[in-house]
Amino acid sequence: MALTLKEAVSRREKKSFFLFPHWLFYGNKHWVPPVMKDEKMFFNKEKNPMYKTGDSRMYLVYKDRRIAGRVAVIANNKEVADEKLIRFGWLDFEDDRQVSAALMQAVEDTAREVGATRIEGPLGFCDLDNAGLLIEGFEEESTMATWYNFPYYKKHLENLGFAKKQDWVEYEFIVPKEIPERIKRMASIIAEKHKLRERPIKNKKDMRAISVEVLKLMAKTYKKLYNYVPLTDEQMAFYAEQFLNFLPPNYVMVLEDENGKLVAFAVTMPSLVKAAKKTKGYLFPLGFLQFLKAMRKNDTVELMLIGIDPAYQDKGITALIFQKLLNVFIQNGIKKVESNPEQEQNLEVQTLWKDYEHRQHKKRRVFEKMLE
Repeated sequence: MALTLKEAVSRREKKSFFLFPHWLFYGNKHWVPPVMKDEKMFFNKEKNPMYKTGDSRMYLVYKDRRIAGRVAVIANNKEVADEKLIRFGWLDFEDDRQVSAALMQAVEDTAREVGATRIEGPLGFCDLDNAGLLIEGFEEESTMATWYNFPYYKKHLENLGFAKKQDWVEYEFIVPKEIPERIKRMASIIAEKHKLRERPIKNKKDMRAISVEVLKLMAKTYKKLYNYVPLTDEQMAFYAEQFLNFLPPNYVMVLEDENGKLVAFAVTMPSLVKAAKKTKGYLFPLGFLQFLKAMRKNDTVELMLIGIDPAYQDKGITALIFQKLLNVFIQNGIKKVESNPEQEQNLEVQTLWKDYEHRQHKKRRVFEKMLE
């Protein structure tokens, strides 16, 4: 068996990098194809402004002339300079220790080349990207905001000297038939006490008007959490536009104070999982019709982003957020909510689920390795 490691540089090699998971997970009902347009956009160095403050490389391992694994190495310039840290992501491989070893050796070699002494992953450029290797919940369907992997990935990384850095948990909660009276009362009291009101968001124009403001509040909310990377205004605008592609305005909830200052937000989206499976992640030529259909008729939503200004945390603001969201969910026939990954120490977010029927059904992990 001959192994060959190659950086994906040509158009054909990059296409193979994006398509490899389709081959690896073929027939697996739990894996969800990513939107191919978004995958390509992430690695487009001319269009993705993250490359103004960082860089990436894409590697493929060939076994007997066929692709057996892939990995991306991601460098944020400030992290490399200040923390001697480099990231890896988009990690997929066959259950072959030589293949996984070749991939991670490429990551280590790249780290040494740029002067890094620490490796972490799977991660993207920042906390708005996918993060974490699935370590529990392999029998659960994945979501659009997460990576799926086989159970053997974890053992391979551990055998190569990688250890736990950070865990995320994921929840599924069942939407009640009506909003609990206690939540209604709490929401009313809290809104009056703190003089908070919902900012109307009726169309895409309204969403664009608040999108960067939301991301700035998110940065303020998340800056003490693991994986936080400061974004420039251009980078925030880029991510805001990515989220706006399909997002229905009524699934976004924004709270402001009496002076119009944003204090809390929640961004949810009808699940696109079924549409992605039907289209294999392709929007064109007709795939976008399946995604639009999923936006109009669905029984599942994904919680994409949520944030509360630190000055308003621990004041019951989540009751206000959930009152609005539950109204929308009940009106639109939503039965189930996927939380997507929450850092295990982020108790403020996890309190959202305590009053409702829920279960923790997935867990994922970021690994780290110190280089000698």
